[in-house]
This record gives sequence, C-alpha cells and structure tokens, in this order.
Amino acid sequence: MLILVSRAREDYMHESASSALGLKAMVAVGCAMLTTLAPLAADAFERTPASGIEGEIDINVQFDAHLGQVRPTQRQNTWQGANIKELSGGIGYTLGSFGPLYDAHVHLKGAYFSAAPESVERDDDVLAPDTSFFDQDRGGYLTATIAANVVKTRRVAFGVFAQGTVPMDVDLQKLSNVHLHFATGGVTLGISATEPGALFRFALRSQLSVGTGMYLEEFQHNAAISLSNLVVVELARSQRGRPSAGDTWVLPWRLGVSFGPYFEADLNAHTNEVYRAAYASVGQHALADQELRAIRVALAVLPYLHITDHAMVQLGLVHTVSGSFLPATQLWSGGLRVAF
Repeated sequence: MLILVSRAREDYMHESASSALGLKAMVAVGCAMLTTLAPLAADAFERTPASGIEGEIDINVQFDAHLGQVRPTQRQNTWQGANIKELSGGIGYTLGSFGPLYDAHVHLKGAYFSAAPESVERDDDVLAPDTSFFDQDRGGYLTATIAANVVKTRRVAFGVFAQGTVPMDVDLQKLSNVHLHFATGGVTLGISATEPGALFRFALRSQLSVGTGMYLEEFQHNAAISLSNLVVVELARSQRGRPSAGDTWVLPWRLGVSFGPYFEADLNAHTNEVYRAAYASVGQHALADQELRAIRVALAVLPYLHITDHAMVQLGLVHTVSGSFLPATQLWSGGLRVAF
C-alpha cells in the first residue's frame, strides 16, 4: 500500500525543454512520479513527468519490485516475505494550455504483474509451516490519467489529476498483490526555491490523492488516501549568457534526487476470509477477526539521470518505516522515459 511513495512522481511530484527541475519538473503534475506503492501503491509514484511543451509525446517503461514483508496481522510471527514483480509501459501526450488549464497532459499505462504465493514461513506461527493461503497470481491492468495545472507561475505550479483503472485477471482477495483503485483523484503542488537556470536547483513537491478502492462481489481493495512531501535537489547545467553562447557541465549528465516522507492509510476495512478461516481453525480468534485497514509511513528516495534532453533514467526506493496490514514493505523501481 505504500503507495507510498506513490507522485514523487509529481511531477506528480513535477523552462525550458532542457530544464528538468524548475517549473518543468513541477509542471506535469498529474502523471508523475510517486505512484506505485500500492502495494506500495500503484498510483502513488508514477514516473512519467511531462515537460509542459504542447504537442510533446513521452514514452516510458518501468520495472517495479514490491519486496520486504507481507503483514497480514499485527503479530510478527505471521509475517511473510513479499515478492510482487511488475512490468509496465506507457505513452503520454501534452495537450497544452486552454481555458483556465495549463500544461494539460494525458497518459495511458499498461502493466503486467506476478505476485508470489502466500503461506506460513515462520516456525513460531500458530499454523503449521507451509500452510498455504493463496497461490501465485498473474494479471494486468490499464490506467488512464489526465492532469493539468490550474495555477502556474515562474516558481509555483498547482495542479489536479484524475485516473481510472481497469483490472485484468487480478485476484482482489489476495493480500500481497498490486493494490488498485477504480478511480483516483488528487492535487499536486510544486514550489521551486531557485531559478530554472541555476546550477544547483531546489524544489518542494507535494501530492495528495484519494482512491476509491476496487470491489468485486465480496472481494475488495480498500479505498485509501495518500500524501507525499518531497524535497528535490538537482545538479544541472551552468549557463553563461545565452544557451547558444556555450554551456558548461559540472558532470557528464544532469542528475537529481527527490526524497521525503510518504504516508498512506485505508479509508475503510474488510476481513480477509482466507486468513480468517485459517486462524479461526486453530482457535486464534483474535487474529481471525482482525479487519484489514492498512496504514503506512515510509521514506522515498527517487534519483534520476538525464542521459539527454529527451531521455531520462529513473530509479526509486520506497521503504516502510512503520505500518500494518501491508502487502509489501519496500518498493524498488527503475525505468526509462523518452520524449519527442
């Protein structure tokens, strides 16, 4: 559920086409960075920042590994190893500004995932070792996003975004699985503390989002709210006079990192009948009757590297500091984005 961590993708956590932090790094607030911690939430750290350049097309591929621990109850002896792998690709288009909206952007993402089986792993669990809860699950989903800024100045961008997701063969009863929402909406805020042309660039990125959860008969993914507040530091190009007059680089490539806290909490609760039946069978009704209502406090660290003005490598780690009823406690990710 992290989600954690979840825009950082702000652009999520989001003036020129060659400036990734300034306003450009804040502009395409709706498609951006932190969206996937949902097991570490899949919408919290999408990394498809747009530049705000009308007519630009961006294509991205990303691999996410949701690892760490599965926490089906609050007792540590019931925790298991998490292993969810996800491969996704997406394409986006910047519509530009019209009416009261700036930098309107649309994005379509398709993902395939594999979630490992869930079973008893610890000898001190009250259930017999290797007791099975869920088999491996494989499936996919499609997510469409539309985002735009409603306030845009040289140093500040405030935007809104909305997402819709269609699942394909997703086991909504399985605890350690991708966490999806039929619909997600939210707001983003980016504040640049330095001029876009500065050598060292600093910015703040915040995102608040609310997801409806996903429901199928008696099975469900809970609705959730998530909040990320990231500090962005970028080492960029030093301009001497006009760009055409000659630029110098401190490093061969422009690079930066976003880091900060991520919080996520379910808005409703449900009982997982598979876990309930298993623990009730051995008289552990205190465990069996627990309702799943996940909460997570995490730290996100999201470095990125501009290979060229049109290609970017993005990495990420979202690590849970504290949380309960979680499908995974870590999100490791890596991706490539190309714009043209």
